Amino acid sequence: MIVPPGEYRAFLDAAGVLCGLIESVAEPSVAERPSVNRVRVAVAEVLAAGWRPPAVEPATGEFEVPEISHAEWRRVFAVVQEWIGESEYYSTNQVLRGRGTRTVTVGSVADDLADIWRDLRSSLEAERHDMSWRDAVWQARFDLETHWGTHALEVLRALHSL
Repeated sequence: MIVPPGEYRAFLDAAGVLCGLIESVAEPSVAERPSVNRVRVAVAEVLAAGWRPPAVEPATGEFEVPEISHAEWRRVFAVVQEWIGESEYYSTNQVLRGRGTRTVTVGSVADDLADIWRDLRSSLEAERHDMSWRDAVWQARFDLETHWGTHALEVLRALHSL
């Protein structure tokens, strides 16, 4: 990967911190699991950092994003679900989720954090797979705008009340 702009490097650093916290929940060797506040701060920081890189067009338009398997996502989901315990579920309004209805529904902290983790881990993996920085920045922004950004906003709202 050609050296990306500093803002993208800061985003990758913030993504690495949040992914590390989420992954530490699953590590039996970690003596102390992260606090809700550490996770809350890390989500807020990666969300802010995700908006800072420049909006760019992809360099090639032909690139393969490293994918995280569903089995790996399920593993992360299960350990986050156990970590958050009875605080996993929260009420949300679909209008907040961008679906144009006023129906109240249930969200899941574990699902939100596992989805954020999967998208951020893919961004971190892109760096290791020699994806051009323009392709990587474009993909990271696309994922933020279309998927993990909404999960981040929802999980921040849920964690705020804990």
